[in-house]
Amino acid sequence: MRIEKVKLINFKSHEKGEFEFTDGINLIIGENGSGKTSIIQALKLAFFGKSQNERLRLRDFIRRNESKAHIEITFTAMDGLRYRLSKEIKEGRGRTVLECLNTGERKVVGVHEISTKLMDLLGIRGSGGRIVYDKVINIYQNQIIDIFSKDQTGNFERIFGIDTYRELEEVIREVLKRYRIRREGLEERMGLLEREIEEMGDVEERLRESIHKKMMMEKLRDEKNEIKEKISRRIEDVESRIRIFERVDEMEKKMKIVEEEMENLCDEIEKMERDMEWMKKNEDKYSRYSILKKMVEMDKRRYEDLERTWKRKLKLKDEFTEKMKELDGLRKDRKYLSDERERLNDEMERMNDEIEKLDEELKNMKERLDRIASEEKEVMAELEKLEKVKEKRDRLKYGIENLENNMRKLKMKVEKEDELKREFDLLSDDLKKIEDEIDRLKRLEIERIELEQSKKLLEEQSHSLFEEGICPILREECVNIKNRKNPRNHLERLLHDYAERMKDMDEELKKMYELEKRRDKLIRERMRINHMLDEISDLKKELKDVVKESKNKENELRKMEKILEENDFEGLKRRKDELSGIMREMEGRMKILFDNLKKMIEERKKMEKEADKINREIEKLNDSIENLTVELRNLEKETEDLEEVSKELEKLRVDLQKKESEMGELEDVYRKYVGILEKIKDGYPMKKRRYGELKKRYEKMKKELEYERSKLKGLTKAQLEEMLGKLKTEKDNLEKEMEGILGELGKMEQMMENLKDQVERKRKRMNEKKEVEGMMKKIEIKMKMMKELGEGVKKLINHVGREITLKLSKMATKIHSEITGKNEEIQWRSNENYRVYLVSADKGEREFNMLSGGEQVSVALSLRLAMAEFLTENRLLILDEPTINLDKERKEMLAQVIGEIGKRMDQVILVTHDDIFESIASKRIEVGV
Repeated sequence: MRIEKVKLINFKSHEKGEFEFTDGINLIIGENGSGKTSIIQALKLAFFGKSQNERLRLRDFIRRNESKAHIEITFTAMDGLRYRLSKEIKEGRGRTVLECLNTGERKVVGVHEISTKLMDLLGIRGSGGRIVYDKVINIYQNQIIDIFSKDQTGNFERIFGIDTYRELEEVIREVLKRYRIRREGLEERMGLLEREIEEMGDVEERLRESIHKKMMMEKLRDEKNEIKEKISRRIEDVESRIRIFERVDEMEKKMKIVEEEMENLCDEIEKMERDMEWMKKNEDKYSRYSILKKMVEMDKRRYEDLERTWKRKLKLKDEFTEKMKELDGLRKDRKYLSDERERLNDEMERMNDEIEKLDEELKNMKERLDRIASEEKEVMAELEKLEKVKEKRDRLKYGIENLENNMRKLKMKVEKEDELKREFDLLSDDLKKIEDEIDRLKRLEIERIELEQSKKLLEEQSHSLFEEGICPILREECVNIKNRKNPRNHLERLLHDYAERMKDMDEELKKMYELEKRRDKLIRERMRINHMLDEISDLKKELKDVVKESKNKENELRKMEKILEENDFEGLKRRKDELSGIMREMEGRMKILFDNLKKMIEERKKMEKEADKINREIEKLNDSIENLTVELRNLEKETEDLEEVSKELEKLRVDLQKKESEMGELEDVYRKYVGILEKIKDGYPMKKRRYGELKKRYEKMKKELEYERSKLKGLTKAQLEEMLGKLKTEKDNLEKEMEGILGELGKMEQMMENLKDQVERKRKRMNEKKEVEGMMKKIEIKMKMMKELGEGVKKLINHVGREITLKLSKMATKIHSEITGKNEEIQWRSNENYRVYLVSADKGEREFNMLSGGEQVSVALSLRLAMAEFLTENRLLILDEPTINLDKERKEMLAQVIGEIGKRMDQVILVTHDDIFESIASKRIEVGV
């Protein structure tokens, strides 16, 4: 893989920067605070995004007073194709686009997706892409040897992918812990089950004994039940015989009641037979009364009908008289309406003549008005043309006045041009001075941060400096401390100098805010003046156009004045006003005539309606008169036989009186006959049947009584009652014995239920004990398997770590030999928390911390190169300020080593502010120039 170009816009201190890289060693040179490290940070941010552990926010990567930043990286990937990676940074969100320049494929992707894709393009193996980049490819300030000088087991295991096995080992330990807790719970449950089973004892034997006792008691209960049933049957037999005495008494009472009812029926039948003899004697009188009754009823109905007919005819005669009067009135009304209709017809003929005269006058006036309107239209058309000319003339006058005013204003503005130019130049000079001062203060701010970090590092590492005399940066004996009598005073003076310098810097930096405010104000003022100068330039052009336009409009104005003068504009206006007055006068006269005509037409319509109404009224009267005449003829016919109806009505009344007198003589016989008939009609046959039924019933009851008496067999009721008492006493005693037996059986059944529950509970506990034993065996097997798996994973971790470090040791030894030319062996031991040793024939085995600063650098770089070759396919190395806190001799040695490394790598990017590496560089990239 090879980085070709990095383009930054508003990224940290870079407003707009573009940096091109080549094969070999690329030096990024610049002063402190110039933004060298920002280029390296942009590479990491574009490739991997912001880590969750980073303190910096996305906002911290965006240049001050800007809303977004942009990174664009062009590189050749491991697949041989060229790509462009573009990342837009906004606070809270970003946008990443990966484009293949060979195929043109372009895709907007998220951070996770772009990182996964870039692992393949960068040639980084495994899942730990970011940590491989951080710890192997990219070497930050002071971190060349730090990764090997202290315990970094966790980092190395993540780099080599062993952390997955560690996680598996932790999972196995957690599973084993859960199994142990489960086994302890099962052991506790097993103890409880065993104690409970022991407490139950021989519950099955006790249950068998209880079952035998119960069977004996049930046998005794059954024997007593048989005896009880025999006694009960005997009691029922005696009680049935006693009930016979009761039934005999009851039957005798019923027979007596039947005898009495038969005697009463016999008397009633005899009385009815005597009444029937009387009816035979008076049957003719009853028949005569019935006939007279029907005849009277018929005559009464006939009389009522004739009476209604007589009354109706009498009423019709009165109605005839009234209708005759009404007919005379209608004939008078018809005569009045006919006269009124004649009067209206004469009035309408007169109005028709007047309407025709008005209509003719209106027609003549309309023709004259049309002629005048035509003439007015012609005058109006001519005037309209001249009005447009006049309006155009007035607009030209107004436009010329405005142009003259604008010309005066434009001339005044143009005169200010030289003054504004002088003011613009002065503002530009002031702004340049302020921006130079702000840039100086920004560099001072970065220098102050670096000074504060150096002071903090010196304070943190002061213990090792004073106690051991070891430099915390170089990891070797410090000459400055060794050659001084009182090194602590030297360090305190050094820290004091740092504090004083930082205090002076803070005083200087306080000016930055005021300078930035002043700069922004000057920028806005300069923009305003620049805008005004642009406006003046435009106004000059506009002034020329205005002068030319003014002359054109004056020429056009003179033409308009000539047209108005030639066409007598004022004379036409007077003629138009005169015609308008005539038309208004004629229209007023026509309106009066039209209103009169309209009123007359409306009046005529009212008369026509009135005449129509009178005609309809006359027609209605004619219809009414005709109808009344027909009704009168009908009424006259209806009342012709009124005298005959009166005579017939009187005759019928006399006949009715005779028949009602005869019915009065026969009424008593009729009423008695009807009363007897009602009684015997249904009563006599029923009573005869009832008497026969009672006689048969009496005979049957007599036979049943004799049969019941035969069942007693000579025993008296007292003897039977005595026998019944003895049997009941014997039964009561037997029931008391039965109650005792049943009580004992109930207790035994309850005891047996308890014993059965205990047997069932014991069986369940025994089954549960077997299940627990089985579960404990399974857990033991699983725990054994998990322990074996844990031991296997542990051995695998040690084996993988050992094999990887052994492989890397061999690769690093070869690289170290090529770089230094020494025959020394690097040993990296994973079983000793990844400690590094350098073994040589003359000095023996030395741990990394005991090596000199130069040896540590060469060993650390050899191991990093070995890891880069082992973990990645690319040949890229990035170093950020590797010479910080190194003396001249060690810087030269580091430059020599990096020169050798450059021969092995495709591309090395080296960030530094020293010029010691220039002799080995393929390209020099200056930042901040």
